[in-house]
Amino acid sequence: MITLAECFGIEVEYCDQTQETKAKRSKMQELYEAVAKLEKFFVKELNKAYIHNPKDAALQYLVKRFGEPTEAESWCVRWGLGLVRQTDLAHSEIAEFIPQLETLGLVRVLPNNLVFCIGVGRVAIPIKDVLGRTVGFAARDITNTPNIPKYINSPASELFKKSQVLFGLSDAARTISRTQEAVLVEGYTDVMRLHSCGVTNTVARMGTALTPEQIVLLKKAGARHIRIIADQDSAGQLAQQKDSVTLLKEGFAVSVVKMETRLLENNQEALND
Repeated sequence: MITLAECFGIEVEYCDQTQETKAKRSKMQELYEAVAKLEKFFVKELNKAYIHNPKDAALQYLVKRFGEPTEAESWCVRWGLGLVRQTDLAHSEIAEFIPQLETLGLVRVLPNNLVFCIGVGRVAIPIKDVLGRTVGFAARDITNTPNIPKYINSPASELFKKSQVLFGLSDAARTISRTQEAVLVEGYTDVMRLHSCGVTNTVARMGTALTPEQIVLLKKAGARHIRIIADQDSAGQLAQQKDSVTLLKEGFAVSVVKMETRLLENNQEALND
């Protein structure tokens, strides 16, 4: 109840709060605020590219994945997508939040006092907790350069532990509660693309297999039946098998859905088979 009130900016009076508890709560609020400011900063950078440089590699990547937007905000508002530029944050609008962002491992302060974000040159995908608060980012490579990671995720911190997050859950929770079903996929873009074509109960795990904490999140959301869509490579199939066994042991009904690419991109017919 308290966390929900804080999420909506409702001031809560605490009874018998110790100085230590008060200081910890204040610190956490500052961390959430800093990450929210960084997300807005990334969004502004993407909007700048949309207005001033339509051929920007980040925009081309997003068009390829999600189609041409009616305006940049159709990417930014729906999912908070942004762009990580090589900008010295020490002289930016988020300079005051550098100490908090450094604590979370989201920026690097160099010996010459220049400050840069982790994941420069990548598309920033915000990762949110179940209440919709941004707790970290996935920085997606847009160059297709060999031998570099496709994603750079935020490091573990006081706000973000990937084993305790299901990507997309804050958006999917209402549909999951209503239908008692969740669709489980592997990637961030899988979640966004399926939501965009009406499969709004889609979530993604944040690793190679479901964790006990993620199982708890699914149960609390009201899921009873899990439909798994896995990549068709060997790693994807192995993950699907592990997740199926785990979910069955936890009392879920489980279906494995095989979808053609065109169905995944354009409609939800395969999910109803």
